[in-house]
Amino acid sequence: MNKIHQFCIFIGLISVLMISSCKESKENLHKQIAQQVCDCRQPLVDLNKALLAVSQNTEENNKAFSELLVSSQKIFDKSEDCVEGIYNKMNIRDEVTYETIEAVSANLCPEIATLLNGGKE
Repeated sequence: MNKIHQFCIFIGLISVLMISSCKESKENLHKQIAQQVCDCRQPLVDLNKALLAVSQNTEENNKAFSELLVSSQKIFDKSEDCVEGIYNKMNIRDEVTYETIEAVSANLCPEIATLLNGGKE
């Protein structure tokens, strides 16, 4: 093999390694963003659990349930603002990237995905 041929093979191997490295980096980035999205949405799961815990029909629980309902919109808005802030910070605008991150997020935090899907897995 002459040196030019060896050099071309070397460049080809480096290119393949770089491409696979970029793919892994992108997947890792999607996973990191998805985890942040999960963290933003965790208060919704906590709220749901609290609402279920006080859903027994007693006078004390009715008061707690009412208080939780009042705060639920604030919790929801804060959660969605957090998620939107992550997408804006990472400059995620295209639907494919958004859907990819949401899918990774559903795998990382299935309890949140179930809650957002109305209890359906």
